[in-house]
Amino acid sequence: MIPADTSPEIARLVQALMSQRTPGERVAMVADMFDAARAIALSDLRNRHPEASPAELRAALLERFYRDDIDPGTLARARACILDRSESSTLASPPGGAACLN
Repeated sequence: MIPADTSPEIARLVQALMSQRTPGERVAMVADMFDAARAIALSDLRNRHPEASPAELRAALLERFYRDDIDPGTLARARACILDRSESSTLASPPGGAACLN
């Protein structure tokens, strides 16, 4: 599918250039794009919530990226695990506690 703001000639050029890349190069490009999107989202979250801890920011990133793909109950448990893991300092119990393993 050609985006509405892209001419057919440019779409063909991009397709030709992408087809010259190896699968590994294409995967690396996707990973780089995801890293860039994550950095932009993290910057926005830090600006909106300057008092947030690193764990709170990780939980907010999870919600921002996956809220439409993960059911609310699972998302809430994942958030709790992220926050619990940051507060857990003992090695005697699994990170995040036993609830995170279920």
